[in-house]
Amino acid sequence: MGVFDSFLKNKNIIDESNKINHKTLAFVISMYKIFVSNGSEQVSEDCVKFMFYLVEDYKLQNFAHFFEVIFFSEHGSNLLKNHDKYLKSLTEKEFEELLFILIKLSLMDKKLTNSELVQIKLICSSFNHSRDILKETVSELLDSHLTQKSDDDDYIRFLSYMETFEYATKKADNGEINDALLLNCTLLAQLKKEKLLFGRLIENKIYVEGSEAIPLGNIYFNRGQDYEALGRKTEALNDFIMATTIDTEIQNPLFFHHAGCLMFELGEHTKCIKYFDKAIDLDEISSSESYYMRAGAYFSDKCEKQNVNEGLKDLKKYLELNPEDLKAKNLLQNLKQSNE
Repeated sequence: MGVFDSFLKNKNIIDESNKINHKTLAFVISMYKIFVSNGSEQVSEDCVKFMFYLVEDYKLQNFAHFFEVIFFSEHGSNLLKNHDKYLKSLTEKEFEELLFILIKLSLMDKKLTNSELVQIKLICSSFNHSRDILKETVSELLDSHLTQKSDDDDYIRFLSYMETFEYATKKADNGEINDALLLNCTLLAQLKKEKLLFGRLIENKIYVEGSEAIPLGNIYFNRGQDYEALGRKTEALNDFIMATTIDTEIQNPLFFHHAGCLMFELGEHTKCIKYFDKAIDLDEISSSESYYMRAGAYFSDKCEKQNVNEGLKDLKKYLELNPEDLKAKNLLQNLKQSNE
């Protein structure tokens, strides 16, 4: 007896009293309908991985069995005809979760097609939600994500979070700072949401999309640089500090150096020292400029830890690493003469 014949004989699996299976069937059938709405004939490996990734998060029991029957068996039609019944067994929260999944599934290719939207609308019409949840959801998506309609209006193209990051970086490199800032603000707003349409967050520290990954600290650092370029130094400093705190295991000395430099510029000549300390501790060579800036802090009358000798040591260390810096050489010479 084959697995599908066995399934058909085991009526308890689809018994109306089995609400656990009804939830799974509502999810699997809805995903199937989205998948076939564009005329797809074969389920991609990425699509299968996506579906099975949901099982634990959404407590979809017997998922593998129903997936096999609906996607690969001639007996799937016996379940498809009861789709409305399975949908109506969901709570509003479960249906909202399902709607999010359907949109995320549709956007695996970063395109939301008209046929997918029509199918999602039909699924929503079978569930008596207390609000116009489809309209709210789609409006929120279009307002909060970067999108572009196709020339024939057949689909809406979404930028994934990785693409948004790369686009913002390109804008900054081209000197289009306002555009870069807007993109980075949009990206961080998207990544702060409880559910992501693209990729996934690992411990709120690293964003992963396919084979690519971005430490969240990098995004805050980039936005901080945008703010700094626009003269918004307090906001820039806040982002640089945030970049240093997100992941204590993987830290970038550049984040600490920039935070220290802005603190110094804003008159915090004591607090900045610990940031230069950290940058140097993480990578002395790449953080050689932190020696120069820390020397400036030690020389400053505003520094509660003012110490000319420590400043001289830092300046000498900086010159060991940057022997061609004439400005630093002249400064050291002048300081030596003034202390004689």
